[in-house]
Amino acid sequence: MHILNPDKRPLPWRQYCSGETPTLYSLQDPSRPHHVTDSTWVSASHDRATWSNPPTNSIWPINSFAPSAPQLALLPLNSSHAAWPYPSDTAPSLSAARDIPPVGILVAVFSTDRAVERRHMIRQSYARHWRSRRPGTEGVKVQFVLGRPRKGYEKALELEMEAFGDIILLDMPENMNSGKTHGFFSWAAANATVHPGKRPDYVVKADDDSFIMLSELEHRLRLAPRQKSIWGYLVKDSFMAGEAYALSFDLVQYVAASPALRTMVHGKEDKLVARWLRMHPQREEIVWVAERCWIYDHPKAGTVYSHGFLYPSTVEAIRRERAAGNGDLAGLGVSLADAYSTVSRFGSTFSKYASWYRAPAPGLSVRERVEALVENSPMSMVHRPDLWNPAEKSVRRRIAAAWSARSSREEKYLGDEEERGGTVVVHYIKRQEWFVETMVALLGGSDEQDEAKEAERSGAQARTRVQGGEATGGAGGVGLSKGTVDL
Repeated sequence: MHILNPDKRPLPWRQYCSGETPTLYSLQDPSRPHHVTDSTWVSASHDRATWSNPPTNSIWPINSFAPSAPQLALLPLNSSHAAWPYPSDTAPSLSAARDIPPVGILVAVFSTDRAVERRHMIRQSYARHWRSRRPGTEGVKVQFVLGRPRKGYEKALELEMEAFGDIILLDMPENMNSGKTHGFFSWAAANATVHPGKRPDYVVKADDDSFIMLSELEHRLRLAPRQKSIWGYLVKDSFMAGEAYALSFDLVQYVAASPALRTMVHGKEDKLVARWLRMHPQREEIVWVAERCWIYDHPKAGTVYSHGFLYPSTVEAIRRERAAGNGDLAGLGVSLADAYSTVSRFGSTFSKYASWYRAPAPGLSVRERVEALVENSPMSMVHRPDLWNPAEKSVRRRIAAAWSARSSREEKYLGDEEERGGTVVVHYIKRQEWFVETMVALLGGSDEQDEAKEAERSGAQARTRVQGGEATGGAGGVGLSKGTVDL
């Protein structure tokens, strides 16, 4: 929950988006310089950077651990550090992912017995929509993780499990911060698959108030190290935020196998995971991939993590503005300019729901309301007469002009037919209406459903050919498990 997160001031999200690649971190002793050596780790790290043959044999016992070392801090990595995972001095751009084979990912959405409506919305949206399920996501499986249901929900949940087959039911009371995350990783280490007999490369823990573009997630994880890596939104250079973070499968095995960690399962789960990794026997070799641009809160959330929906064209424009001295925002000063949003207003790290958002004009249509949630869109600024031609005095005229001036979907994705390089996760979607807004913004509206169905059919046929006659299925992929797991 954001009320418990340490970020309490406006965040420089525009600065975060100025870089073309995520920032890499590792645990380092601030008082000690690091240099590349001829260690086994350096060789392994540079081998795995080709991504084609990542190492499979661990060189450390997965049930071992090291005492916590408070002097170690998460600091940015550079190519002179032994943990640098790439063969070149710079991290690869997202376009390099096109030349790397797809990766297998288990996306575990933490849910509760009463959240059936949200599960259905996820099944009907990002878990199966063709814009989220582009080629390369055949090995991405979405499942829901629940503890034991309360008596009033048992029969309904049994029916849901029978109907969809995408629920992992842990044999423990439902909880958020009392062992559920450790219980799930223990289950995943023993049981997780993305195809029959194939383990995932990464396991993602996600909240059900997150909206995940699976194709974007998969594309970014292709570029992450296959071992000893964690990907997500890094909070205060301390831990990956719990809305969606990915662990390489070897780290999942470490969490499950280490006896010491079984006594450390109570507390804020995202902070606990960081503590667990600090006890890893090779903790200084773990690469933390911090994606701070393309993970953010819903535009109406009112948190310091909130701003308008982002597309590649938006971020490209922001980079140009910052390179030119922030243009019209220069008068705000660097810190406020980097935190500025044309859509969202922030007040604290907890949401008052819609109290921090106000539509730019009354009487907007559904499409206009969603477009007004897009960062830098003319529709998000119709309430500012200073930005418009003096002839456009009436709000209705400004709305019409803004709608005409909006970017097409093709323009938002810079002409890329595959629509790569956009938003990965939108979080803090606390209302069903907000979820639908995110669906429309990222996946498109109802007029595109015929195109979506045709693309789904084509994708299913392609998956069948790839797998030799066994299709993955929509919401959950292949081999979805159900039933209770003893922990």
